[in-house]
Amino acid sequence: TVESADIDCSGTGEAVAEDAVGDCDDTAVTINPDAAEIAGDEVDQDCDTVELCFVDADDDGFRPDETSTVESADIDCSGTGEAVAEDAVGDCDDATFAIHPGVDEIAGDGVDQDCDRTELCFVDADDDGFRPDVTATVVSTDIDCTGPGEAVTGDAIGDCDDTVSAINPDAVEIAGDEVDQDCDTVELCFVDVDDDGFRPDETTTVVSDDIDCQSTGEALSSDGVGDCEDTIAAINPDAVEIAGDEIDQDCDTAELCFVDVDDDGFRPDETSTVVSADIDCVDAGEAVVEDAAGDCDDTAAAINPGAAEIAGDEVDQDCDTTELCFVDADDDGYRPDETSTIESDDIDCAGAGEAVAEDAVGDCDDALFDIHPGADEIAGDEVDQDCDQTELCFVDADNDGYRTPDGSTVVSDDLRCNADGEALATADDGDCDDLDAAISPAASEVVADEIDQNCDGAEICYVDADNDGYRAADPETVESADATCDGDGEAPASSGAGDCDDTDAGINPGMGETPDNLVDENCDGRIDGELASGGCATLSSRSAAGGWLLLFGMMGAVLRRRR
Repeated sequence: TVESADIDCSGTGEAVAEDAVGDCDDTAVTINPDAAEIAGDEVDQDCDTVELCFVDADDDGFRPDETSTVESADIDCSGTGEAVAEDAVGDCDDATFAIHPGVDEIAGDGVDQDCDRTELCFVDADDDGFRPDVTATVVSTDIDCTGPGEAVTGDAIGDCDDTVSAINPDAVEIAGDEVDQDCDTVELCFVDVDDDGFRPDETTTVVSDDIDCQSTGEALSSDGVGDCEDTIAAINPDAVEIAGDEIDQDCDTAELCFVDVDDDGFRPDETSTVVSADIDCVDAGEAVVEDAAGDCDDTAAAINPGAAEIAGDEVDQDCDTTELCFVDADDDGYRPDETSTIESDDIDCAGAGEAVAEDAVGDCDDALFDIHPGADEIAGDEVDQDCDQTELCFVDADNDGYRTPDGSTVVSDDLRCNADGEALATADDGDCDDLDAAISPAASEVVADEIDQNCDGAEICYVDADNDGYRAADPETVESADATCDGDGEAPASSGAGDCDDTDAGINPGMGETPDNLVDENCDGRIDGELASGGCATLSSRSAAGGWLLLFGMMGAVLRRRR
């Protein structure tokens, strides 16, 4: 505490009881528990008894950057992995002590020791994996030595031409090009013993005592190959071949023979020749002059003047310029069997009545074009168009002699359409209910049963002119426009009978009787409870009652007085 000069604690160096405790350096205003810690200055600004240090993980005196920090266990930054602010920045590998901006770069190891983001590489100008010596180096633009012209320490030395990648100690020496590919100071030459400008092959070589191939017996790669007798200058690939002497003058390892491609003992003509694979003419495709000529197809051994003719293949096996064809008399593309043949006057089977072997067999009537296995069967004609020994019949399920209008068919097990459920094409197709033999165009129509027995699309109905649900006691009929009797003026058999006035819907057997109106509404033959007789039996119309009502009323009164 300190004694104030007044009665408050707001003077310099004074504090009240509410002020926080814990200032670890009360002489510096920037040091207190609320202060921000400054990294790497070894000062405990926030009074927490520890220090925030920069990182130097490998303790090489270089930290990686300005931001990486670690909390120290004390208030200095001299512990392992700790660095002060004054330590240099730029360590590119803070896990390796030997890598930091202060070390010397090691050439060709692919490691950036001095952290300059480049590498010192050995030279390999032609990028063939060989460097010319142990001293030539180049600075890479990155931290490896894989760029063009760069080499690592492990790359071999001894490249005798570092401008050509194909020249190095590991290269394969190319014979006869007068270039020292493998850097051994000599040349590999081809052999030409008779010095005729042709070497025997691509493999026979000799080592020259210099780097050219100009000495006796030596040949360049540009010299011709194929000298089959390298001891005789007159035999070489430029010599003229003599046919049939079984001597290979032009060194092509073959002989010029006559042609017999299919080896059937017949050659096509007197001029065609073929180069043999050896120096005789006894191999496949070769013929001697004694072999007969006249083979019309020298690619097929089965075709020659001595071969047997095969029918219907459109191939002239015996070379007589004609063909043996199968028969197709109606030219429908189907032949009757496998044996019937005809001689064509050419080498195809496209003439009238001719068929090829590929044409299907099984024409059951070779005289009719429309009858064959590929034809469409015509229903109900009792003709087997598709030769399947069955017939396609129309359906007559109820066997009433009429088929349905939808053209339904069934396959018969014979060539007739007279079995149960079958019908001919000539049968009428107007059966509107093929499950009921009593319904067909020939059936008699039953009145008002609402069934179209005769399949005319209409019905004969009873007349109910006033549509009151009752037909007359002596019924009349009317033809309906459909198969029902529910139209205007129509009544089915199930409707009531006995309507005594079919022009008035208010008069029928189902109506109640109205007293004193002189009208028989319920058609029971009584008027106002009295049995009618004579000319006054029934007033069957309200219109009649209108004119006569007064008269009948007067007559009724007279009768009642007499009683």
